Amino acid sequence: MKSLVTLTGYWSAIVFTLSLIGLNAAAAVTYSSASAWQGIDAYAATFSPIEFVAQAIGLVFLPAFVVMIVSLHHKASGGRRILSHLGVVFGVSFATLVEALYFLQVAVVLPNLSRGETEHLGMIVFANPASAAWALNILGWGVFQGLATLFVGLGLDGDGLVRWVRRLLLLNGGLSFLVIPGYVLPYLALGSLFSWSAILPVVGILLTIIFRRSLRERG
Repeated sequence: MKSLVTLTGYWSAIVFTLSLIGLNAAAAVTYSSASAWQGIDAYAATFSPIEFVAQAIGLVFLPAFVVMIVSLHHKASGGRRILSHLGVVFGVSFATLVEALYFLQVAVVLPNLSRGETEHLGMIVFANPASAAWALNILGWGVFQGLATLFVGLGLDGDGLVRWVRRLLLLNGGLSFLVIPGYVLPYLALGSLFSWSAILPVVGILLTIIFRRSLRERG
């Protein structure tokens, strides 16, 4: 059972890390060239399908995130398992919400934009920062993802790299919440963006190393 947990954790950490790096890179390309929102018709006239690559990658990243934190939960010590279990609950909430939003972008918004059908798309397209879809995406990343990594981090106990993973997960959890007041004070959201683009990938790399070492020890 323990070897299966380790193997699952190892591969999920690899997929998590690679897909998150890809998601961040695609998002950086998209938003670096984004212009101010001027309505759905103006957006439909100039959008590129490349803008939806990040969401397509996210469809892989989110399941890997859930599998990875479940693997971490199974490695938590007995007295802390309630904390890591809460992390899994919040992680599943995050993945379910944001996976649905990403699928909506790829399977509904993109095809309709490609056909020139823009009715009602303004409130579900991520390019509109005032859309319902974008608000829910922020809720997922800022609250549920933040709580997930916070509680999973609290559930971990150990030395060496495990201690570093714990610290980084706690830091990511705290920084993730900044995106909520970032609606009013945009500069605060930079802390969240830094955490998701720099801290979380490092967590994935460290966990890959940790699980790999465990596999070698058992091999």
